[in-house]
Amino acid sequence: MWKMLMTLGSRNIGPCRVKAVIFALVWITLSSTCFNINAEEEKTTHRIGIVGSSVELPCDVDVSKCGKVYFLTYTKNISNEWKRLYIYSDAVIKPLQELANPNRADFFLEDSTAFLRISPLRIEDDGIYKCDVTYVQGKCPSLSFSTLTTYAPPSVPSIEKDGKMSVNGSVVGPFYEGAVLSLECETFGGKPTPEVSWFKGDEELDSESHVRVEKNGASSVTSTVKMTLERDDLGAKIECHVDNEAIDDALVSWVEVDLHVGPSSLEVDGPDEPVVAGEFVTLTCTIEGAKPAANATWFNRSDVLNIMPQNELLLAPDGTFTTISTVQVPVSRHDHQGTFYCKGSNSVLQAKGEAPLLKSLDIQVLYPPAVVMQPTGGVIVNESDSAIIYCTYEANPFNVTDVHWFHEDEPLAVPTAGKYESSMQGYPTLTIRNVVKEDRGMYSCSLANAVGRGNATNYAEVNVLFPPRVEATISPEDVKEGNSISLFCDIVEGNPQNLLRVRWFKEDEMLHETTEREIVWVGVTRNSSGIYSCEGENAAGWGERSEEKELLVQYLPGTAYLTELVQPAIKGKTSSLQCLVEEPGLPPASVYRWEREGELLATTSSENYTTDIHRVNSKGNYSCSAVNEVGVGPKGFVYIPVYAPPTFIQDLPDIRGAARDAPFISFECRVECEPLCEITWTKDGERVTNSELFIVRNRIIPEDILHNRFRSVTSTLQFNMTAWPGRRLERDRDRANYTCTSSPNLVGGEVSSSMLFLVEYPPEAMSLSESVIRVQEGDIPPDVECSASSWPPSTYIWLRGVKVMARDDTLSFNYSVTRDHEGQYVCVAENRHGKSQIEMKLEVLYKPECVISETTNDAGASVLMCKADGFPTKINFTWSKDNETLDDEFDMDSEGDDNSIYVLPSSAERYGLYVCIAINDVGASEPCERMVSGPEIIGTDRESFRKLILRRLAGWHAEFGDKNVLVIAAIIGSIAILFVLAIIIIILIMRKRRLRNFSSPGKTPLGTGGDSLYQNVSGAPVDPKQNGPSAPESEGNVMYENMPFHRQGPYKPDSSDEMVYADLYDDVKAGKVPDPRMKPPLPPKGIGKKPKEPPLPPKTKKGGLFDSLGI
Repeated sequence: MWKMLMTLGSRNIGPCRVKAVIFALVWITLSSTCFNINAEEEKTTHRIGIVGSSVELPCDVDVSKCGKVYFLTYTKNISNEWKRLYIYSDAVIKPLQELANPNRADFFLEDSTAFLRISPLRIEDDGIYKCDVTYVQGKCPSLSFSTLTTYAPPSVPSIEKDGKMSVNGSVVGPFYEGAVLSLECETFGGKPTPEVSWFKGDEELDSESHVRVEKNGASSVTSTVKMTLERDDLGAKIECHVDNEAIDDALVSWVEVDLHVGPSSLEVDGPDEPVVAGEFVTLTCTIEGAKPAANATWFNRSDVLNIMPQNELLLAPDGTFTTISTVQVPVSRHDHQGTFYCKGSNSVLQAKGEAPLLKSLDIQVLYPPAVVMQPTGGVIVNESDSAIIYCTYEANPFNVTDVHWFHEDEPLAVPTAGKYESSMQGYPTLTIRNVVKEDRGMYSCSLANAVGRGNATNYAEVNVLFPPRVEATISPEDVKEGNSISLFCDIVEGNPQNLLRVRWFKEDEMLHETTEREIVWVGVTRNSSGIYSCEGENAAGWGERSEEKELLVQYLPGTAYLTELVQPAIKGKTSSLQCLVEEPGLPPASVYRWEREGELLATTSSENYTTDIHRVNSKGNYSCSAVNEVGVGPKGFVYIPVYAPPTFIQDLPDIRGAARDAPFISFECRVECEPLCEITWTKDGERVTNSELFIVRNRIIPEDILHNRFRSVTSTLQFNMTAWPGRRLERDRDRANYTCTSSPNLVGGEVSSSMLFLVEYPPEAMSLSESVIRVQEGDIPPDVECSASSWPPSTYIWLRGVKVMARDDTLSFNYSVTRDHEGQYVCVAENRHGKSQIEMKLEVLYKPECVISETTNDAGASVLMCKADGFPTKINFTWSKDNETLDDEFDMDSEGDDNSIYVLPSSAERYGLYVCIAINDVGASEPCERMVSGPEIIGTDRESFRKLILRRLAGWHAEFGDKNVLVIAAIIGSIAILFVLAIIIIILIMRKRRLRNFSSPGKTPLGTGGDSLYQNVSGAPVDPKQNGPSAPESEGNVMYENMPFHRQGPYKPDSSDEMVYADLYDDVKAGKVPDPRMKPPLPPKGIGKKPKEPPLPPKTKKGGLFDSLGI
């Protein structure tokens, strides 16, 4: 049937016919809608779909009755308007609007019904759908209506508390018992409106719900539950259930309530029997039903126990805790019939302000007697009377079984006849008969019962009254005249301790009697000194007299008398003073105080004093006084003047000079003297006074305390140069000795100062300790001293060229010299009037050093020249050849003292090793050698190579000298190593090239067209073209490839010969030395045969060239 519907689409309809069909279809639709030409057959179905799944909307199609389907549409009633959602025809199959983008529609046929499947279903798809079928015949229109109801599952409920979401299965809280818990459960997106309910276990809770319907028909529901929390809610799960028609099972979210509760019960356990004091009693407090766990606090009566209990926590099934607190308490007698409390509380009770749980336990304690002595105030008794004391006590049990008595903690023998009696009637009692003062003191007892023994916690004092024993004291012990003193009569022993009267005695005579134990004397004098004692009386009577005490009244020393033992006092010396005192004082004076002008100078233990060295300020009034412990006695005074003997402050220099044309010349001297003195001048012993030629000026200088100078006289002698002959000085005429002399004074004789006066001049008459020094190289030259006549004295400097060698008159080398140090050294003497110099020559002697060179003389003959450098330059030479000395007079010639020439013979005898030695006075030089070699033919064996190298090395040694041999050897070794590396690289290149050339058939490898290069070694030079690859040759001929430097022969197993050749290459090329290499045989020829590759060269030994030659 469905195939019949599709016939229209299967026909080949042109564009025009399609347009016609579409026009007819539109016309039929309009006519059927607007004018109701044909009757419509209507049929309505109802469908329920779950959002997210699929739903099928039916559409009746009757092909058998109505023919082929021409056009089919699905529309939806939206706001009373039918909007097309799906079109089906032969030309178009297309979802529209919300069924498109993405495509959620699928059209199919089952039997006589067509279906529109919508998947996935949306909540907005809810509504009335119409299927309109138009047939080709146009006479059988049909409509099918479907009501689609969409159901949407609600979201998983979320639980919130105070606006904060709680995770499913989480714990909320904590809450205190009695608190109101408010929770909100929210779900959204459900259709129809979901039902929200609360459960606690199987019990449904009362709640309030609020529903909010969205535009798409979905609902959001918020449900609130409020509950007052009780102990039954411990660990409760509060569940929110959400259900509607779109789900099979309700959605559930839950939270667990964390409920805190106070303790429900408290029990205290302890011992049932009495316990002994000193033992530990174990008390247990059990607090149940608390969350969080309760804390236990222990009390002994009203005091908190300061003992840390041991706590154990147990978790109950309902989540509460049981606290078991155990404490071990040491008990004493004070705990007898006492009460112990346990208080249990936690944060819930504290927060709610409720009283904690509290229970108590009473205990019985057995303890030994607790003893108290009576009377607590003690007993007062006179000697010979009786005293009674007794013990009171507490005990459990109360019965006392034994009593011990103690005096000053020592046990008493009770009873003792006539002394101690004990009684057990009531409290234990002790009676002391015939009391003496030794019985006074502290008494105690010790009682025992069935539990143990107890000692008294206090003492009962027995106070025995007896007359006093006193001690006299004087305060202070050191009494100074005029001070006040106190005399005390103190009781040492006696009962009672207070004195009723006191009697004082001096020298066994009673002074007076008083009721006071202290008397005070004001302003004592030295006459108060003496022996004092006292006696006292108390309630028991007068006691014995005290021991005697001596009173000594101290007083100042008498007036001092100061005398100067040695006179007069002189500057720079000391003075001895003596202080005499008639009354030394008490105690006698032990210190003397010395002053000058009231300023303390010193304190001494002796009556004599030596002053410091006298200075300008030492004169003045001196005083002394005697000092003892009382103070300083009256002073004695004396005035001491200080004098100064004549002494130069400024004397004349030993030598004084002046320039010949000096315009002003004067001398000055200054003499300190007290009393003052006079100064006179002399020239060469003759008195100089004011005259035409000289002017003398004297002046007095006041004392200078700062510089410790007394008054002084300054005298100046001045030359009157205007009256001098020629107004200038002459060296010999004016040379003279000038003397400044002072007169004596009271304390010293005259003093004088002399000076040599010279006329100044520049350095002259210079001389050296050594003018020429000859020293061997390596030795240290002696010091050289330089001197010159001049005034003022010259300064010296030693120069070598412009270099300063020394800056005094002595040149010291202090080091080993070499030939580089020889030359001229100049000593320069200089003063302010000019300078002069003198030269010293240093000659360094060293043995010769020689070198041999080969050259030709003027006649064209070959000669060897041995040139030497040494000092002295007079040098002798010796020659030898091949270790044989040459005749000094045969073929010898010389051009000077520093060289020697040997003319070589023209015959073959000229070849060999020549040695030259140069000799001077110092010694002989090291031998210098020269190898003279000719065009000899070298053998091909290894020994020939070795001899050749030895000769070449000998020649190099002679040419370059000993110092360069090592350098040359190192260069040769380096060249040899580089040569071997080049050989290896070239061989590798040859192999690679040979393989490449032979791999191409029909082509001649490079280098195979000619013979080996060394086929022409012994003949005349050959044109290089004849050895090139262009020379005609058979393809089968194989040649050794030419090396890049075109001197390499065929490979030989021993590479040492090639290394030798590398070193001799330049000589071979120049024709000086024959080519030492063997000529290689011609390479074998063969067609099509591949030449055998030569083996790689062996590695060169570490020793290089010389080791390979056995050198």
